[in-house]
Amino acid sequence: MKWLPLLLLCFCLPVDGNSCLNAFQHKNFPVGVYSDTLFCVEFLMNRQFGPTPSDTLSDEPEIVWYYKAYISKYDLNQRLFSTSILDTGIVNFEDKTVLAKLKTVFSTGMKQIKTNQPAIKNLTPEYLSLCDFQQKCNIISLVHNKNLDSSFIVYNKKSYFIDIPRDSLHNEAYRNMEGIRISSLQVSSIRIFRHERKKLIFIHLGTGDEIHMGYLTDDASKKGQTIDGFPITICKENKPSFPFTTLSNSVYIEPILHHGFGVDAFLVLSD
Repeated sequence: MKWLPLLLLCFCLPVDGNSCLNAFQHKNFPVGVYSDTLFCVEFLMNRQFGPTPSDTLSDEPEIVWYYKAYISKYDLNQRLFSTSILDTGIVNFEDKTVLAKLKTVFSTGMKQIKTNQPAIKNLTPEYLSLCDFQQKCNIISLVHNKNLDSSFIVYNKKSYFIDIPRDSLHNEAYRNMEGIRISSLQVSSIRIFRHERKKLIFIHLGTGDEIHMGYLTDDASKKGQTIDGFPITICKENKPSFPFTTLSNSVYIEPILHHGFGVDAFLVLSD
């Protein structure tokens, strides 16, 4: 998927550039299971202007991600019962820089988890698909029941209730979701991990300006241009360009839209 350059979109939208680049993303990278406890390395990340670099002649601040990383423990019903800070910092927003930081922090967290819990059983990555902000993907659909005011994931013709994690760690996600309902979110990616006879399905739900303003849609009949002359991109699901076969290569850059929001949720299903 090719997005409009960040600054171009900011200039074209009726908001100031500072607010346009703002984005929030929550990523959960699972490690393993021990005694029905899921151990994860999680990131809460905010994209915004950083401090003005002191080693250049420019007086323009660079765009950065402020991040906090945690080691978290969940039960198999997505209930968080323990978390500890792993790392905090600032990283330049370019994908290669962010990916290197995510991998380094994840590796540190995974080693710490295994040291403290040597009997843990690693998860096996089985499937990753980049759904490109749709509600109907190849193997999963996100549906909303207005009568129940609830959202569900349809997988293998069965429906499962889905919601974002609701606990104190993720309060930052709630603040960033002000005015956003889960029914307005789209599926950005789907990951499936194996643990013995269980499947752990991670769904990244997101939204952003491209969707709100009609520049990105999963409705093929809207192909063409918006009324303000911007090209309309039709969503297209893609497989990753890297192998998703081990925990060490299960860390990746989740797509994020302009003025975007994204959060991970997961289900645990038995075979």
